[in-house]
Amino acid sequence: MKKNPTRIVLAGEGGQGIQTIAKVIASSASKTGYEVTYLPSFGVEQRGTPSVAYLIISRHKILYPRFETADYAVVLSKRAVQTLEKNIGNHTAVVFNSSIINEKSFKIGKLLGLAATELASTVSPRSFNVLIAAKICQILSLDKITSWKSVLEILEHKLKSKEIVNNNQKVFDLGWETDLENKIFSKQTFKPVNGISEHKNKKRIAKVFNERCKGCGLCVEICPVRAIRFGSKIGIYGNFLPEIDIEKCIGCGKCFEICPDVAIKVSNLK
Repeated sequence: MKKNPTRIVLAGEGGQGIQTIAKVIASSASKTGYEVTYLPSFGVEQRGTPSVAYLIISRHKILYPRFETADYAVVLSKRAVQTLEKNIGNHTAVVFNSSIINEKSFKIGKLLGLAATELASTVSPRSFNVLIAAKICQILSLDKITSWKSVLEILEHKLKSKEIVNNNQKVFDLGWETDLENKIFSKQTFKPVNGISEHKNKKRIAKVFNERCKGCGLCVEICPVRAIRFGSKIGIYGNFLPEIDIEKCIGCGKCFEICPDVAIKVSNLK
């Protein structure tokens, strides 16, 4: 880290794992010997609302956790651009998700693009936050092994199999090694999908209400026949949307029962 203290602010949608990213950075810095403050800020609904995290990393004691102008601003969704305007100055390094945000959205700051949504989708879309955490830890010159251990500790409850761990490590390595875009940025190939996605065969019809889905993944986890997975399309909250393999679907209705936003429904045809 070139500056001491280093002030970092991160913002995105509530379903993008902003607080998880912040916790990984904070844990990695603390284990490396830095003083750290972490201040989360999000709406009462958490998912589907703007989520912001403030971090200060210093070699000396930190007297106050709040700040106005950040040294680094990490912007992961379109709505987050406006949320962080007050924290971005002329000398702020702005790391933004160039898969869904146009560089012209920013008035000031030193822009650095990362096609995070596109990169994560090549390995494991749900590991988007791991990719971001890895990149920011690398930018801050934190130790790679220590940073990965922080990921394992903080996401322990979600890393339920060796396959999931391996996919997350691949995404972590990808984020760590990918160079940031400077002056020439990616095109916004990932645009939110509106309306209803239908999957139908002779027995049943399944619907995903794209504008309601916040990407919680409960439907994916509960499906007894693994007929639901996250696809490559994203919703209005910046999350990957579920896709249904209608040929595998048995019409049990568990996905509908568990969905907190009534964003998925399966009906048997008469």
